[in-house]
Amino acid sequence: MRRNLLLFLLLLLIPMVSVAAPRSARDVAFTEAEAYLGLLDQQRYVDAWRVSTRYFQSRLSVEKWQQILQTYREPLGEVRARRRLAARHLDYFETAPPGIYMQVEFRSTFGRHKRLERLVIHKDNDGRWRITSYQLR
Repeated sequence: MRRNLLLFLLLLLIPMVSVAAPRSARDVAFTEAEAYLGLLDQQRYVDAWRVSTRYFQSRLSVEKWQQILQTYREPLGEVRARRRLAARHLDYFETAPPGIYMQVEFRSTFGRHKRLERLVIHKDNDGRWRITSYQLR
């Protein structure tokens, strides 16, 4: 009887462990994305470019990256609020190298403007998550 109860309890815990792992990956992705967005919020565009993936850097020079953010993001004003929306695994991303990717989305309020911020994060060979794409919609 006791053995059956123990086995039953163990079987109940197995789904909990499998559910916790993806949530943990989402938390890591959100945390990395929020740190990156913090750099953008502080207008530290060069630093943001430097911590992005090589794929990102190969597609945009640091000068072009700064120009894009100054043209499209700065006129929106300072960030007043940001809310996590979604995070999901991607099997691939555009023409980027194969690997583990996550797409993370936020609803952000800039001054009187609300925008969707979408980031794609890649898990590099060293285990660190780095931004490979940033979109403001």
